Parts: sequence; C-alpha cells; structure tokens
Amino acid sequence: MDILYDKYKNVLLSMSPKYRNWSMLGAEYSKPDFEKQMKAERYIMHLFYSPFDGKFIYVILFHHASPHLEKTDMFKRFLDILIGKIHKNSNEKKRKFLETYLTDDHDKKKNKMIKILANDKVSLDAILITKHELTTYCLRGIKSKNDKINLNICNYLHKHFLIEISKGPLCGLHEVLSKQEANILCSQQIMTCRSKLPYIIITDPQLIWCNAKVGDIIKININSELTAKSLRYRIVVPISGKIQNQQFEDELDDEEIEEYDENGVDMDAEPDVDIEAVDAIETATDTNTNKENEELVSEAESEDEDEFDKY
Repeated sequence: MDILYDKYKNVLLSMSPKYRNWSMLGAEYSKPDFEKQMKAERYIMHLFYSPFDGKFIYVILFHHASPHLEKTDMFKRFLDILIGKIHKNSNEKKRKFLETYLTDDHDKKKNKMIKILANDKVSLDAILITKHELTTYCLRGIKSKNDKINLNICNYLHKHFLIEISKGPLCGLHEVLSKQEANILCSQQIMTCRSKLPYIIITDPQLIWCNAKVGDIIKININSELTAKSLRYRIVVPISGKIQNQQFEDELDDEEIEEYDENGVDMDAEPDVDIEAVDAIETATDTNTNKENEELVSEAESEDEDEFDKY
C-alpha cells in the first residue's frame, strides 16, 4: 500500500501548477484515510478543474486488484455509478467552486458559469489510472454509454507515476508552449515551421505529466554537467509518427507565419505609401540613370576616336 500511496502523491503532483496547473476540488487524502478508502472502494477519486479547457475532470486511481476492472459487467456498473450518482450529485460542488475560483465581474462570471455547467451536463471527462491497459471489452463498454452522455475517458498506467518523471535519469522538465509562444519560437527564434522540429511520440510518459496533445510544441529543460542548462524543442506526433498539415494551424502552402514587431505591428503587412509619389521618384531615377549612361557612352566613344587618330 505504501507504493500505491506514493503513486497517488505523484498523480496529484502531475496535476499541480508545476505541470498541468489544474485545481482540485476538495482536499487530498492522508495516508490512513487513503488506505481506508482504497480498501473499501478499491479506487480513489478526485475532481479537478482545468482552466485552459474550462472543464471538470475526474481522476480515478484504481487498485491493481480492483474488481471494477475484472469483468465487463462490473466495469459498466462502475460507469453507471460515475455517470449517474457521482457526476450528477457533484453539480452543486462545482457551482460553489466556480463562484470562488472565477474572479471576473458579476455578469461575466455568471455567463462563464452557465456555459461551463451546461457543457458539463452533456459530457463527462475522466482519467482512469490502472495497472494494465483497459481491455477491448472495457473500451466497448465506454462506447456503449455514449448514448447517455458524451464520455471522454483517457487511460494512464500505474508505471507512469512510480516516480516524478522529470527527475528521473537523463530526464528534464517538459513544458507545453502556448500558441503564441510557439509562433514566436518558430517565426523569430529558430526560424522554421513546426513540422521541421524533431518528433516526440504522444505516448511518451513525460507528455502524460504535462498533458500534451498532438501538434503541441514541447520545451525540454536539460541540466547537464557539460552545458549546465540547455533547451530543446520537440513536436508531438501520434503513435504512427505521421503528421498532417491540417494539424498545424501555422503551416500553410508557403509556410506563411505572421510576424509582429515589439509594438505589435504586423511585419508582413504592406505599408501605407503614396503610389503616385513612388512612381514619380522611380521615373526621375530612371531619367537620371539614362542621362548618366549616355554621358558614359559618349565619353567612351570620344576616347576610342582619340586612340584611333593616333594610328
């Protein structure tokens, strides 16, 4: 049980501001309470709020011998409890949390709360952390429940939380760049498009901790005895390793990327100029150039005639 409690602590750490910056509704279990709850239910559940997506996510850590995962009927029964009793009864808890979490003015906060709670009624997001991957029958059970509510369930494994991954040997902290940070990186710093970056597969354990998605750019902080500290960048790709252009919003036919200067002015935009003035300047320049060329030609011809007269 000690090892399982260490995994539980690492699960909470992976949701903390250091990695995902999610907020947990309620308090974490002490070790005695954790052991009591795990023996009674064979799983531990926490509810988190993701400010980036505006969603509530259930994070469920199962015991390695949980009966809920042994048979398809038991797993479907657990899903019914999750969808019905747990999800519906947590509505008031979510409302109270949003009232204290959101710091907008009254009207804006009210509109946000209505939108978030409305989406929450029709969908359920959950992370199931199990010893082994969910079986095909469990996945079919999830699919069969989608007629009641839209289930978005992700499956992680116990082994991903044995240690704090970023502190492992030859590992470094992985961070997901925002869209703006990614555009600045590609257009102003390394001067390349996303698809040209080295790849990192979506199943990498580091990406589980930082909640990366396909198409995200990852910043990796490397601490080395030789280089002290260095940064590396990777593009997240699916298991197949193949990427498609539509997955990257900034990748167009000509790799067009908007660039802005320090004042926020679009550097690619055409400047406002007086076209007639430009034409006048170009005409005057062409006239002067032609006169200079004619003078040079006449001088060259006169020199040739002088040389010819000598002979």
